[in-house]
Amino acid sequence: MKTRILILILSIVIANKAKTQCDINYEEILKENCEGEYLMHKQIDNRHDSTFSLVLSPDQRYALYILNANNKLPEFELIDPGKSNLSSMISFSGKKDKYKLYTLMVNKPGSLNFAFRFNTSEDACALSAIYYLGTDKYKPGFYETFEEFKANKPSVKFNYEIISNVKKYSNEELDYFQLEISRPEWKQIDKMYGFSDGQKFYINFQSLDVRGGTEYVELQDFGRYGYYAYIAYLITSTGNVTITTPYLEQKLVDMKTGQKTDLSVKSLRSLIADDKELSARFEAEKKKSKKLKDYLMEYCERNK
Repeated sequence: MKTRILILILSIVIANKAKTQCDINYEEILKENCEGEYLMHKQIDNRHDSTFSLVLSPDQRYALYILNANNKLPEFELIDPGKSNLSSMISFSGKKDKYKLYTLMVNKPGSLNFAFRFNTSEDACALSAIYYLGTDKYKPGFYETFEEFKANKPSVKFNYEIISNVKKYSNEELDYFQLEISRPEWKQIDKMYGFSDGQKFYINFQSLDVRGGTEYVELQDFGRYGYYAYIAYLITSTGNVTITTPYLEQKLVDMKTGQKTDLSVKSLRSLIADDKELSARFEAEKKKSKKLKDYLMEYCERNK
């Protein structure tokens, strides 16, 4: 194990695994839902005591995933892990409530003692997994402006649950995100470019205003340019009939200036024109509009 990952499993107490099993096909479950460098996994259930302790390296990020592959994740409580060592713990509810993610950081060496309590008398289980995420790419917090985002200096602390939901367009799906934040709290935040949980960055794509129910999408950093997308609607009228058609609006962000531009076949063609080989491959594509993100990402990788 790499020396930078100073994670020690001190104790795992899970006696006589319950008949209900949530770790079957665990490799497929973890591959689909988890990110980072895998460290360990274990089933937890409500038939026996499920506890474990971790020693984490200071100022490094770790992910604790609680997953259920086939059903909605049972309601559970994560018992206080010893917050004296904890500098950050941000929770995230995943797709269709099938997993919960806790992003962890500690400010000094010491053990975190985790215990799980399921809020049901029926048999219940989940799969727990620990991943190493490295140091912060984006510091957790609210970023009021692009300048704060560029400097990685959020002006407001962040410690809220992130709720994800899936929206559909055509035959595709797109993840949207909201914050579990009260009206008095969001009213104290005047403007917001976006926020980070220390793992990803979520952009306020509609405006800089912050309101209850504001939706965000992930801003993906490809280096020279960033990318995000959201569902827009084309409204057409024929006589007394109005038709609303959802479609994917794609944007690129100049990561030096913050300028946002529509990502289209025309704009991408102009952007990658100086890369002759990549440009030629793009022109040979039959469904160019479905390949915009892929070619933008490759262009940024080839032209750092």
